Amino acid sequence: MTKTVCSDSGIEFDSKDGWISVNDKLPPLMESVLVSQFESKIDNGIYVAWIEKLGIENKPIWQYSWCCGCYVPKGVTHWQPLPEPPTNTHKSEEPHL
Repeated sequence: MTKTVCSDSGIEFDSKDGWISVNDKLPPLMESVLVSQFESKIDNGIYVAWIEKLGIENKPIWQYSWCCGCYVPKGVTHWQPLPEPPTNTHKSEEPHL
């Protein structure tokens, strides 16, 4: 098992590939994390999202930003902490687009 650490909270989790099942553990409220969503055959993917609040029966209400506001994804199965930002960038480096 690999130790995964949430950068904001410092909480450690055991995970083999970095992904944590929402059935095993939820991230702290309002902490941005990567989520894996499988809502339908065409609406699935990996997003940066957070738990806005806990709803009925303590089920998480996830949200992520979209061009026109916030979207509430359904079918979030797994999450993992965001990676640390790069530390080796220099102001003289121009982005390659």
